[in-house]
Amino acid sequence: MKAVVMAGGEGTRLRPLTLDVPKPFIRVAGKPAIEYALEALVQAGVKDIIVTTFYKPERLIQHLSGGARLNARIFYSVEDQAMGTAGGVAKCLPLTGDDTVIVLSADVIADVNVKALVDAHKKSGAVATMALTRVENVSEFGIVGLDETGRIVRFKEKPKTKEEAFSNLINTGIYVLEPEALRAVPEGATFDFSKQLFPKLLEDGKRLQGVELEGFWMDVGRPSDLIKASTALGAKRGRADGLREGAKIDAKARLARTDAYSGASVEAGASVEDCILYDGARVEADAVLGMTILAPDAVVGKGARLTDCVVGRGARVKPGATLTGQKVEPGATAG
Repeated sequence: MKAVVMAGGEGTRLRPLTLDVPKPFIRVAGKPAIEYALEALVQAGVKDIIVTTFYKPERLIQHLSGGARLNARIFYSVEDQAMGTAGGVAKCLPLTGDDTVIVLSADVIADVNVKALVDAHKKSGAVATMALTRVENVSEFGIVGLDETGRIVRFKEKPKTKEEAFSNLINTGIYVLEPEALRAVPEGATFDFSKQLFPKLLEDGKRLQGVELEGFWMDVGRPSDLIKASTALGAKRGRADGLREGAKIDAKARLARTDAYSGASVEAGASVEDCILYDGARVEADAVLGMTILAPDAVVGKGARLTDCVVGRGARVKPGATLTGQKVEPGATAG
């Protein structure tokens, strides 16, 4: 059994955070997003993991190295150009060979029971098994329809109307695949799992199975998702007050549902709610922040008010400024 972790995304919706940090390395509740996927694989007994990468591959390789720290053997498949989800994984066939392959995405939080998914896959005899989860709003996801045995019978990408939304089960981007499924990808082609490979396998009469996930899963494609995931994981671990070790929070400041990383500081009279303050970020006196992310060493001036903003590394918001829904580039000054 081998695994492929897809870590090629550029994270455009998370800019400016991803201008200098690959999306899989954005920290959520104190840990890079990719490590949730890697640890879930290791807990399931998977030791050989291939990481596919396209955007800033040197950062991934430098951080993860050979995988010894995670008790795994990590190999890399570096793409010269983006090949799509299925194309990038199929490129790894010379390494995966005849093994069953587990596929996870590095840019979602996947603190899940991989072994249960593999067991269900083997029991079904499917060529591909898709991990599913239920959501209230399906309009941003691919939905899946199952028969009474759990066999996938239809798909719909991002349904726009209630009539199109025949299910609230969505594709989580976690798969268990037999080599037969990956060999259906045209060699060297840019190919997508949801839009091309799975519909092709379904049309060819292959069995595709859907299994509901056990564990915590959340997409972190947008800044608001990062904040929600940090809060949810903190609550899951019984840590309601967020990360505080090494942070300097004045006794007269107010923090709620906020992760404050080492070196971050919040001065007297400031109010910070539903935020992430990365290393060295500073909130000066009487500033008010809501649903906002401060990259490392960002500074929000005295009395400023920020709502739904992302402030890049080393950027500064002027004292008294009011910003709503803005992204401040690294090193820039706003307000």
